Amino acid sequence: MKLESLAHADPDHKTRREFLKTSGKAAVGAALVSAVTRPGYTAEDNTIRVALVGCGGRGTGAAANALATKSGPIKLVAMADLFEERLDRSYNALANDAHGTKGSAVISTFMHTPAKCRIFKGHTITRADMAWAFPQPEPNPYELEWAYLVEAIRQDKPCNEVKRGAEAALVVAMGRKAVHTGQSVLFEEMLNDTNEFAPDVDKLTMNSPAPVRLSGNGVYPDPQPGRLKDREY
Repeated sequence: MKLESLAHADPDHKTRREFLKTSGKAAVGAALVSAVTRPGYTAEDNTIRVALVGCGGRGTGAAANALATKSGPIKLVAMADLFEERLDRSYNALANDAHGTKGSAVISTFMHTPAKCRIFKGHTITRADMAWAFPQPEPNPYELEWAYLVEAIRQDKPCNEVKRGAEAALVVAMGRKAVHTGQSVLFEEMLNDTNEFAPDVDKLTMNSPAPVRLSGNGVYPDPQPGRLKDREY
């Protein structure tokens, strides 16, 4: 979650000290809201919720270090910065890292390309701990798909990306299920998975109830990794 940026505040009426006091209260408030107003599960919730105030290089690095700790679940629930561009850059940087139980990875470094994907042996994202990296320079996927299409037209050959697209979507679903259930998910398992994200979606009409609805306590169901192992919520 990102707090509203104060980038458009009048600098003549907002000192740095005032901003830090205001944004600090906002960040802490957001963290408390996340911790207090969301009803917990029957089991104890030991998740530590942290907020980042100041999204420059040091702040973003500190947040990444906090999220990399392995003593228990930890979640970044709020971010605030005086400059909206810096807030967005920090948010995107943190959103593109993945931390697992045994290691970590950089999914994407700059938007989608060049991704510079890397896998690390532990939770310290350093060159010394890097186990694998995609060879550089990497091709631009958007240029490649056009190159394949144009070449197929010139050579009068078929160009069908349905299989690749379907398999790519399946891999995305694999990642989502693995994260939401806390389980390892294999390609064949996901291909034959009978769980429906939206049951009876083919029968929905404008008057149908939503596939996912509020529970009795007024919140939508959340994934519970390690607790719900066969479904996402």
